[in-house]
Amino acid sequence: MCLACAAAGCSKTETAQARGRDGAAKAVEVEAVRQDTVRRAVEVVGTLAAVDQVTVSSETEGKVSRILADLGDRVTAGQPLIQLDNEKQQYVFDQQKAALARALAQYGAADPQHLPDIEKTPDVQKASADLQQAKQSYERANELFKRTLVPRQTLDDAETALQSKKASYDASLQTAKTSARASRRPRRR
Repeated sequence: MCLACAAAGCSKTETAQARGRDGAAKAVEVEAVRQDTVRRAVEVVGTLAAVDQVTVSSETEGKVSRILADLGDRVTAGQPLIQLDNEKQQYVFDQQKAALARALAQYGAADPQHLPDIEKTPDVQKASADLQQAKQSYERANELFKRTLVPRQTLDDAETALQSKKASYDASLQTAKTSARASRRPRRR
């Protein structure tokens, strides 16, 4: 093995010397050292990203009808970015206006700022009149029953009617109060 290494070493040295003999001396140009500018161009592939990013959300739902700003456009605070189709919102608004008009008609009022007293609304007045009539019927039936001119059933019927009319009056009074509070609340559009 040592012999193979020595033979290989000798053959490389002999080859290098043979090459050196074959080649002629090469000319070299020499220049003085000086300072100079070298221009470089570097081509790269990459992705640009903004320093600040903003997530845009909407305060209301709806179908977008127009896009007023596109990706990369410069925008200012408060500038509209999209326009929503307002058909659905207009429909809901019209429904609310109609409901308010119905409630005002129930009260006999022209606007929410001039509502009558709860007891003077048409529904409550009707329930009050029905209750008053039921009270009178009960008192008559009770008087006639005491004189034994009507059976117990007539008095029981009058008492049941009185309780029913009292419940109706209470319900209409509560409904009027609830509607009055709802109609005085400010509406959003």
